[in-house]
Amino acid sequence: MSETGHAINVESLKTARDFAVSWKAKYQPSNPIIAVQSMNDAIAAAEPALDNVIAAKTPYRNATAAAQDAFDPLNQLTS
Repeated sequence: MSETGHAINVESLKTARDFAVSWKAKYQPSNPIIAVQSMNDAIAAAEPALDNVIAAKTPYRNATAAAQDAFDPLNQLTS
């Protein structure tokens, strides 16, 4: 499954955080929103929310796949 939307944003934030951590003490942003701790807090808040979305979306995807499987034979008959 490819990641889209907010999942990509969280991964990008993790990449930015990892880059900032690699600079160690040299990384001192003037904006506190992009401080390492702020990025860690944002990641910690976003990951459970993404897990909830995946958990809520799974039954929908399963039902959609089951419906597609049920109607696949009809596509050949109506063509």
